[in-house]
Amino acid sequence: MSKQLSMKTHKPTLFIGIALMFFSLFMPSFLTIDTFHITEDLVNSIRTCQPVLLMNTALRLVALNVLRSLGHYCGAFLIAESIVITDKSRCKMLLKALIVCVIIPPIYFIIEQLYDIHYDFGVPALALLCLLTLISQANYNLVSMIKKVLMVTSFIAAMQFLDVMPMLNNLPFGRGETSREVKMIATFFEIEDTLNFIALVFFLLFFFVGVLLFFLIRDENKLRLISELKEQNERMIMESRMRALENRTTMELRHLVHDLKSPLASAQVLVSVLKMSAQTVQVDNKILEHFDQIENSIDRMSNMISEILYENHFSLLPTKEVISSVLSQISISEYSSLVQVKNNIPEQLLHVNKIRIVRALVNLIENSFYAVDSEKGKIVVALDDHQIDQQQFVKISVSDNGKGMTKKEIDSAWNNGYSTRDSHGLGLAFVKQVITNSGGTVSIQSAVNTGTKVVLILPKGELSNVS
Repeated sequence: MSKQLSMKTHKPTLFIGIALMFFSLFMPSFLTIDTFHITEDLVNSIRTCQPVLLMNTALRLVALNVLRSLGHYCGAFLIAESIVITDKSRCKMLLKALIVCVIIPPIYFIIEQLYDIHYDFGVPALALLCLLTLISQANYNLVSMIKKVLMVTSFIAAMQFLDVMPMLNNLPFGRGETSREVKMIATFFEIEDTLNFIALVFFLLFFFVGVLLFFLIRDENKLRLISELKEQNERMIMESRMRALENRTTMELRHLVHDLKSPLASAQVLVSVLKMSAQTVQVDNKILEHFDQIENSIDRMSNMISEILYENHFSLLPTKEVISSVLSQISISEYSSLVQVKNNIPEQLLHVNKIRIVRALVNLIENSFYAVDSEKGKIVVALDDHQIDQQQFVKISVSDNGKGMTKKEIDSAWNNGYSTRDSHGLGLAFVKQVITNSGGTVSIQSAVNTGTKVVLILPKGELSNVS
């Protein structure tokens, strides 16, 4: 089976990682052994014969090294963490290891060139690289960055204590000039065991904290992942229920349409027979006109019933007829007095499903009503010509002076099931479906505490649309 390597980047984490890397290049300019009085206190400890001062200086040296290492180690870790690879092969591990290993040595080299400070790339540095590589494999992106930086800091601190342990003199630990001086003076004072013990205790303490944080981060990431999956499952269950409800409603509509169209077909046949009989006996033309009107009315009623069931059943309608149907439907609602219509193109034709376009506009008006003040609210339905790239369209806008929407609400508005007022959240999704099926587009313009405008752009209806 072929494996596909998919890679994406979490940009905020990447930018913070890069920023930390650059910041680490400036840290040696103000974080020096002189800033921490390390050289001065080492000399004083010998001059005054104070082993306690040596211990204190050793701890400050570790603190200085931790602070100067934070930038590049945390930066490298965050850069590796920011790259999400959806591949379970070794390629993922190798790529992340490469990122961490390629970044740190050049940083050491640049710092040495800039400040003439030699960072020893010994076992602690290699151990840190291995740890960061292993940790960055997991992609714990659901946990806050601060917790992960604390974990990396704990491991850095643990490793730095190995540099001041005299018992590791014969191994590649603590080969920096100041670290060697601390261990030499400890030997001079014959307190190697004490320094070993203190460094070992702090090493174990920080390493334990790092491991503890790692497990906490791992468990938190799992819990958040489970929570996300649970929400996703709930959304899928709700969508399934909605589809089942929609299918059941469609089936009921089919039966209803069949029941309604059967007597209409009979009525149409009977009217035709009566009309032919009337023509045979040469009745008054007025009566024949009445028969024609009855036939036309039955045809229109049959078309309207078909439009209820078949969403792709379109009719050629003037905009004034669409708006008239909308106003008729909302005439008994409590918000009808808030609605103003500005139809500047009453005779313009639209090729739409009448039942659905009217329902879509009523949905938008209802949404506006829930957003406006019941007394001072204003809902305006405007229809105008619209031109895009020399093509003519009809623009229908429904605007209000309500509470408006945030950008997040606008982005989610068209999603099935999304609602800000405990409804089923199907209204706007239905609007978008109707307009898209009619060859149009829909958009929302909104500002919080100012109002919302929903704009529908529909192709103009032509006689050629009628088959």
